[in-house]
Amino acid sequence: MQTSHLIYVPHADHIGGALARRRRELGLSRALLAQKCGVHPHTIARHEKGISKCIDQALLERLARALETTPEALWEAASSQPPITQRVGRPKNKEHA
Repeated sequence: MQTSHLIYVPHADHIGGALARRRRELGLSRALLAQKCGVHPHTIARHEKGISKCIDQALLERLARALETTPEALWEAASSQPPITQRVGRPKNKEHA
């Protein structure tokens, strides 16, 4: 049995942005990427949004394979690109502020 290693991701939104950008470049949905990696789509969403502050090394390797890249290339992309901004709610109506 292979031992799993968790990697702490100090700037999780940056690696998440790299994952999301690459997934979109390939035209993959979160559901399809999740299926290719053997995880739930919510797992992909949590990593893309930077909610998860740790990632399993084996999952990172599966993600990289599914995204036709390497873990190293994902880290490089994460360090050279800004994070994907989170979707924000509707602006407040000034009349009710």
